[in-house]
Amino acid sequence: MGMAAANGGIDNETAETITFLRSTGMKWYRIAQHLNVDRRELFRLRLNMSAQQTLSVPLSDEELWTEIQHIKTEYPHFGELYVAAALLQRGFKIARQRIRECIREMDPEGVALRSLHFIPKIPRGIYWVPGAMWIWHADGNEKPKMFGVYIHGCVDGHSRYPIYLYAANNKRATTPFKVFYEAALKYGLPRFLRIDEGTENVKFAEFMEVNGQALDRQQSVFTGPSTKNVRIERFWGEVNDVTKPFKDLFKSIENEGILDTGDPVELFALHYIYLPRIQKSLDDFVSIWNVHSMRSAHCKTPSAMFFTEKYGTPETVLCHPVPEPEDLEEETLNMERHEFARTVIPDPLEDDGNSGINLYLELVNAIRDSLIAQ
Repeated sequence: MGMAAANGGIDNETAETITFLRSTGMKWYRIAQHLNVDRRELFRLRLNMSAQQTLSVPLSDEELWTEIQHIKTEYPHFGELYVAAALLQRGFKIARQRIRECIREMDPEGVALRSLHFIPKIPRGIYWVPGAMWIWHADGNEKPKMFGVYIHGCVDGHSRYPIYLYAANNKRATTPFKVFYEAALKYGLPRFLRIDEGTENVKFAEFMEVNGQALDRQQSVFTGPSTKNVRIERFWGEVNDVTKPFKDLFKSIENEGILDTGDPVELFALHYIYLPRIQKSLDDFVSIWNVHSMRSAHCKTPSAMFFTEKYGTPETVLCHPVPEPEDLEEETLNMERHEFARTVIPDPLEDDGNSGINLYLELVNAIRDSLIAQ
């Protein structure tokens, strides 16, 4: 990689690399180490690429309070590191001391509760793998399953970078596998995959074993109890905090008689309106998670570790899965329902001023009217 252009500036390739590394939350001195350049040289390069530096917009104390209040409203469980990452995603690089003081004043009880998490209660083993893409941990989260919602996820073991996080209305084996396959095409195959024992994971095992054999590997999949799938189980604790407001909302409207999960019309309307909202919340959380500093990783971020600490070169997918015959009748019915729903509610993410409840009720009534008309 050329570091400087002939005109004394910085070449496009270097500027793009530095800009990307900064977008992962990587600190400047780590970028210098990664690029194997002197820190003073990197400082000079920074001066020549000011237009591509991470934005650092100054905020008054009142403005900072407002920004943090918005973040805490959406993510009440966020502490100092998460809030700093969320602010960075919004283009604000703020001194940690200012963030800490603001949070302590705004949420003293939350600060006290979070401090308890740092008191070791149970001795834990040391998790170590050679690098990113060595092993992925995949699993399904069924906390909101009483409302027909399932979260499928996979994280890289070394970096804790989320490979995918997907909200669905089922846990059929084809659903998480489709997302996993798309991720494998995007990132390549990990050396190993850790999954729980369950029928929804059969396709994962088959796919990894077939590709592993093509690469002359003896073993590519580890199965066992969820207690062994430590990385994804730990990650679910964070995800549950994101999905909890939706679960509480569903319980509330169920208690009020607005939702009956045994009614297919109401359950379909619930999924049509809220699955996109859950997915957006998950995507927003992942964007923050990926640039938050991890104390247990010397304050590196998941994104920086995943993209700069790969173990070798990820293998490409060699053996592609054979498409399974679809249930045409169910698929056709599902498409017809969604087409009708789109005519009533074109954008399920629309803000109705009532957390989506008005849109849900509007869709339920429209579906019932159409059934009566038939």
